[in-house]
Amino acid sequence: VDLEEYISSIVGKGWEAEGRLPRTRVIMADMPAEAERVFNELGLIPLICGKDEDARSGVGTYWNYAGGVTVVDTKALVIKSIGNDPMKAAEGSEILGAATRAAMEHGNWLVLHMQNGACNLMAFDDNEEFPVELVLDLSLIHI
Repeated sequence: VDLEEYISSIVGKGWEAEGRLPRTRVIMADMPAEAERVFNELGLIPLICGKDEDARSGVGTYWNYAGGVTVVDTKALVIKSIGNDPMKAAEGSEILGAATRAAMEHGNWLVLHMQNGACNLMAFDDNEEFPVELVLDLSLIHI
């Protein structure tokens, strides 16, 4: 899948990044430290993708069991992001908003675990519950 197509499926069409998105490649054992470095030193949001099915599974497993993280399974949100159903969008906004607040309250990383289904986060943009642009600055994505 083309990177622009993938990110567009998550945040909606029309997103823009200034220049080429920076990339880092590391082995699985170095992934947590590299994610922290990208965030803390570079001030960017790490988008972590495994190079194959085993690596993707390992990334998901790691974050699901790591301490200091709040994980949102966004695969379950795919159905809520399809179409124009305000009730489903409100449910998705509530799920993402609650997870974001919990991560902030506990000082955790917020991990959006996409698995093999990317939901359109912009479908859940809600100024009260889940203001996407305040949570995710799309210009700060680091792959």
